[in-house]
Amino acid sequence: MKIKSKKINVLIFVLLGLLTLTYLYPLFYMLLNSFKGKTEYYISKFALPQSWDLSNFKVMISQFNVLRYFKNSFLVAGGVVALVTVIAVLAAYGFAKLPFRGSKTVYLVMVLTMMVPAQVTAIPMYTLFARLGLINTRSGILICYLATALPSAVMLLTANFRGIPNELIESASIDGCGFFQKIRYVIFPMGKTAIILNAIFNFVWTWNDLFLPTIMLQKNEVKTIMVALSMLVSRYNKQPTLQLTGLLIAAMPTLIVYAFCQKYIVKGIAMGALK
Repeated sequence: MKIKSKKINVLIFVLLGLLTLTYLYPLFYMLLNSFKGKTEYYISKFALPQSWDLSNFKVMISQFNVLRYFKNSFLVAGGVVALVTVIAVLAAYGFAKLPFRGSKTVYLVMVLTMMVPAQVTAIPMYTLFARLGLINTRSGILICYLATALPSAVMLLTANFRGIPNELIESASIDGCGFFQKIRYVIFPMGKTAIILNAIFNFVWTWNDLFLPTIMLQKNEVKTIMVALSMLVSRYNKQPTLQLTGLLIAAMPTLIVYAFCQKYIVKGIAMGALK
């Protein structure tokens, strides 16, 4: 039985290793070719760069103005993470620990909105926002992301907060803690993993999203990095090394977030599995 178990473990590790390679290969391919010129790329796409030239990155910064699109994406993604986290924590605390008349109905209706595809509401949303003058504004795209992200965030945090013992909240009340103090000293420490996990998912989703920014942001001054990449493909259609460099730059923030926050992702998945 032990030999059989070891063989199964080895097989699992081999399969996971192969799966990891399929994820790492595109990144490795982009990294190698971002340091090559056009001629060197066509001569050998899979060889190591001969000179590790930084000209592609310089073109992205000076001509394509990638830093501006980075700034726009960070402002939008950071704003969404901050607003969704604050509102979702307050709403989830209310649904989980402060039930009121009709709270179950309100919660159910909110969760049901997750079943409506974003494509269905695209035209009426654009019409409404155009009348309000919110097209090509960061506030407009923030409102869109809030409406889209809040239901899933509230559902995740409500499920987590329900597992916090009521005795801890009652003890905090006896000690003189008010509403926000309970959230700060009881709810946040106990639900930190779920809150951070929700923030990570919202950042990655907002950063990588192309659908909403394409509709809401049409001026170059406010476009996010993913919308800019769609222009990159057409602008440098005969210069693949520049395209690969732009794709690599756009992927770096989400990779960094996953690298530094992976322990919270693992904890969050394990927490969900246990529940």
